[in-house]
Amino acid sequence: MIRRTNPCFLPRYFFDGVVPDFLKLLPLPNYAKAAVITLFACMLWVSPAFGQDSGERNLAEHPDAQAQQCGSAVLARVGDVEIRQADVDNYIGHEVDDLTKRLYLLRNRALNSMIDSMLVRNEAARQHVDATQLLQREVKQHEPTTDEVDKEWSNNYESLHQLGEVAGRYQVVMELEAHANADELHQYLDRLRTRNHVTVLFEPPVVKLQARPGSNHFGNLNGAKELIVFQDYECPFCRSIEPEISSLLSKDIELSDVKVTIKQFPLSMHKGAFDAAVAAECAGQQGRFLPMHDLLITNQDHSKEGLAASASQAGLDAAKFRSCLAAGDAKTQVLLDMDEGRKNGVEGTPTLFLDGQAIDPPNGLEDLRKILDAKLKPRDETSSRLQEAPAADNQTRK
Repeated sequence: MIRRTNPCFLPRYFFDGVVPDFLKLLPLPNYAKAAVITLFACMLWVSPAFGQDSGERNLAEHPDAQAQQCGSAVLARVGDVEIRQADVDNYIGHEVDDLTKRLYLLRNRALNSMIDSMLVRNEAARQHVDATQLLQREVKQHEPTTDEVDKEWSNNYESLHQLGEVAGRYQVVMELEAHANADELHQYLDRLRTRNHVTVLFEPPVVKLQARPGSNHFGNLNGAKELIVFQDYECPFCRSIEPEISSLLSKDIELSDVKVTIKQFPLSMHKGAFDAAVAAECAGQQGRFLPMHDLLITNQDHSKEGLAASASQAGLDAAKFRSCLAAGDAKTQVLLDMDEGRKNGVEGTPTLFLDGQAIDPPNGLEDLRKILDAKLKPRDETSSRLQEAPAADNQTRK
């Protein structure tokens, strides 16, 4: 069993052999590169389970050194004011988070490769064979059927027919064999992990959304969990996913402890999206955000006349609505949402954050349910506070 006993976990050879050349290629200004160097300095240590050198320290045994290496180090002082590594990371923005995620993926691949290699070597030694003989014996080789080949050939005819039928069908056979054999290998490795009681303690980084409190909500306003959605009123994916979120939260009592906050992120490719976002904010100022929000999704006429019609249908005071559109407060709110999104790595819509952590865009209602289930369950208790939420028009969806 491989154990990770400290959060700063990377062999020293990685820093010496890879990081300097990698940093030279980063398209970042000097201040950003300096922060990245500090970030990588947090990764100079290897867990004792991998055979730590006697000359290397274990940060888990030195909390002060661990804190210095992993975020709270004071990098500079200006008078009495200290600038810490976390301050620098926040100043850089989401580039640090992106690097952290990439580093996690690199480490995770390496960790899993090390685990699999150890398991195969140990099992081969136990059976008195070498690793190749072991895999040939234990991993079943798949031979695709004629029906499987015919189906793949038919489904991919446009790209394969240029090779000719013989070469194209042969390529299909090779790809089907490779995929099936890879699946068999993974299943065998999983069995070895179970048999040897492998426990992986290495967890993905927690990258929190840096966000201002939102004012446009639906769902359970008293919910312990918050789902933030950066959206665009002319984005077809947003139009499909938003009703699914509402439907899911209203039907699944175990997911009813979620407050949904809408953030505006109109894309430049959508001509009327910015004006629609401003109109939604103006509706929020009159306490009618939710009705206007729904109308802007269903009614895609976001011209001046179309917005006025939606405002009337949503029950807005027409004079106040026109005044708000002409003033700058609502526009400023939209621009602040957009700036907040960009600083947190939002590039497209919809982008979802659950309790400050980005989640993969769902593909339909069932996928969304699985994502929320995985993130929210199991919980200590099931909340039924949805009925207790205030019944303001801009907050509660029936």
